[in-house]
Amino acid sequence: MSKTEKLFDLINYVNTKRKFTANDVAEEFGISLRTAHRYLLELDHMGVPLYTEQGRNGGYRTLQGRMLPPIIFNEDEALAIFFAFQSLQFYKSLPFEVDIKSASRKLFLGLPGDVRPQVENLKSVLAFWNRERDIEFTAHSLMNMGEDAQVIEPQEMKEYIVASARKMLKQYE
Repeated sequence: MSKTEKLFDLINYVNTKRKFTANDVAEEFGISLRTAHRYLLELDHMGVPLYTEQGRNGGYRTLQGRMLPPIIFNEDEALAIFFAFQSLQFYKSLPFEVDIKSASRKLFLGLPGDVRPQVENLKSVLAFWNRERDIEFTAHSLMNMGEDAQVIEPQEMKEYIVASARKMLKQYE
């Protein structure tokens, strides 16, 4: 098992255990105590929310906000998510502004170096625009959104988008 695979497995272990010692990690992964400490330090540098407790019942703990296990996207999936996040900037009343910016930044930094300039160029000429609106979102309304959901076929969506674009362009004729 490569070091990267062990670190991914360690992230899952940390999320599951929530409280553990370096000895627990060493035994679980068949590594030395020193290597366990090094791996835990690497997780800390990667942003995994760990803290240590000294003393008899000490060890490592994860902070309340758990991290998701690593998810690997292909380039097209990452771009789709990145631009979906971009379209959400027009919904000022959503309570996720900081989280969206943080996730977008992580996705952008995870893109291959040769793709980043292309994304920057696309961002400057392409926007998935929607009129700004103030929409009241509550936890209850978010949870019940699926009840009124409608499935729209791609062709219907295309026709709607084209018709909307033509209507908007008529304003400028």
